[in-house]
Amino acid sequence: MEPARRVTVALIVYGALDRLSGGYAYDTALAERLRARGHEIVVLSQRDAGFLGRLASNGPGIGRRIRRVGADLVLIDELNHPSLFLSRRALRRGGAPLVLIVHHLRSDEALPALVRRAVRWMERRLLTAVDAYVFNSRSTAGRCAALAGGPLEPSAVVYPGAENPFGRPRRRDGGMRVLFVGSLIPRKGLHRLIAALGGLEAEWSLDVVGDEGVDPGYAARCRRDAAGMAGDRIRFHGRLSGSELDDLRGRAEILAVPSDYEGFGIVYLEAMRAGLVPVASARGGAAELLRDGVDGILVDPDRPEDLEGALVRLAADPDEAERLARSARRRAESFPDWTTTMNRAAEFLEDLPARRSSDVEGAVRHYYDRNTRRFLRFGQGGAARAIHRAVRHPDADDPFRWQESRILAVLRESEADAVMDLGCGVGSSLHWLAERHAASYAGVTLSPLQARMAAAASADPKIRIRQGSYLDDAAYDGLPPQRRRTLFFGIESWLHCSDGAAFFAVVARHARPGDMLALWDDFRRAAGAPEEVRSTLEDFRIGWHAVNLQAPDDTDRLAREAGFDLVSDEDFTPWLDIDRFRDRLIALFVPVLRPLNLNSPWWRNLQGGNALRRALNNGWIAYRFRVWTRRAT
Repeated sequence: MEPARRVTVALIVYGALDRLSGGYAYDTALAERLRARGHEIVVLSQRDAGFLGRLASNGPGIGRRIRRVGADLVLIDELNHPSLFLSRRALRRGGAPLVLIVHHLRSDEALPALVRRAVRWMERRLLTAVDAYVFNSRSTAGRCAALAGGPLEPSAVVYPGAENPFGRPRRRDGGMRVLFVGSLIPRKGLHRLIAALGGLEAEWSLDVVGDEGVDPGYAARCRRDAAGMAGDRIRFHGRLSGSELDDLRGRAEILAVPSDYEGFGIVYLEAMRAGLVPVASARGGAAELLRDGVDGILVDPDRPEDLEGALVRLAADPDEAERLARSARRRAESFPDWTTTMNRAAEFLEDLPARRSSDVEGAVRHYYDRNTRRFLRFGQGGAARAIHRAVRHPDADDPFRWQESRILAVLRESEADAVMDLGCGVGSSLHWLAERHAASYAGVTLSPLQARMAAAASADPKIRIRQGSYLDDAAYDGLPPQRRRTLFFGIESWLHCSDGAAFFAVVARHARPGDMLALWDDFRRAAGAPEEVRSTLEDFRIGWHAVNLQAPDDTDRLAREAGFDLVSDEDFTPWLDIDRFRDRLIALFVPVLRPLNLNSPWWRNLQGGNALRRALNNGWIAYRFRVWTRRAT
């Protein structure tokens, strides 16, 4: 499948992509596949300067780098969480979707209790800050969902591939030859392997391939342990090229990497392709790759006797080892190569715009299902059952019905006999209009709760309210087929629209020449803005799900392309009631609480409302009433 459009993709990793690890191999393969499909890949390397250095990398810098390269999509290696968990607002300011690539969770490793608790908190914050996920195994997806407290969607489970040469299982000639491949860090368990081999009476040898510079202290410890073995049984090769590693695999019989945890374990798959018996960690995704006792052996890293028993078994029975190797090779043949697997990942990423549209509507639906009763109880217009804002215009008899009164004026002037509310809430605007103008009324709301509340509030046969999306043609079934003129309107609902072009297009399909479209909502005053403005608008977008904050000119362009011409545009910002005592009190507390990086919906909503108030007061946003008419085609 060819991509619909070429985009710039920013990939955030530590250091360079040439590191010897399964995770970096995965990131590299994905970047190469996206590049082959026509996309531009920009690697945003973060400095890997120890744990404290990583923490110090948090801040606005990453957001500036994302904007500088003009990223349309941002891929984040989850292991960068120490440098990003406090940078969530900075990541968002570029406006590009954020996709987390998760190989495994650091908090699943053997860590001291306090460190593990801190790491879990950091990882949870990053998991809940992005828009989509690519997991390397079902096990990894499940661990992430458990940490985040629920399913993480949209997501794709894309297994790694492998492209090293297939090899034949080897009959033993002399001692058992064991291979270890992986960075020399405690999680990989080389110290366990050396200890277990030291207890064997049979002949054996071990080749160790991996970067010793990641944790030099641990690497030195492993060398000391190896030096205590009789003879030259253990050889350390450091990092090797692909062909050199293939050569070592071709001479080995067993791959043993008894890790604390492996999200998948590319090293096991590569060994199986080469005809080796994998001795793998029972924790993580290896169980999705091989079957214990059939294609290899799974060992519990906390039970040294498991690893030693597996090695004793393989050393004592070469025929059993050869049988496992043959089965492992056949099993590996069922797994696709990197090109196939990364095409799946690339297609998922290319489909994200369509997925995000659905996800945005789901978030808005949840937002109103959760908050409608609170808005009616504590909001400005609760007594009138109005969820929108008050406008204290000098001509307003009721500040909470000023929007409806202006819509009524358009309705009477156009002599419309059908009205459609695009985001009708609990139906109060429709009822108010129906009492003052004879017409057929229909409305649509994303929220099932609001639809139920609207139905319970009135049984007026002139008003038909349904739950659904105004981007769906079925939402317009409530309009009478025999109608002379229709007024479509939305009060503070355009802001939540996931696709502005699709909005005008679907309304145009159901509008006839001369029909009217009226929108009350917030609009940006200018497209470009300094950092302070961008930060404030991003708080508003996140807190209020204001995904469609556009400048008027941009909105007019979309309207014209769909066949609508602007006939009036009024700015009612000066008459908004945005300086109540409660609003000023919130404005004092938000800066104090911001450093706590709270992540509750209540806090995001509070922060979003304060950002809106600030933007309106500073003229960065205007509250406007805009009316278009459908031109004759």
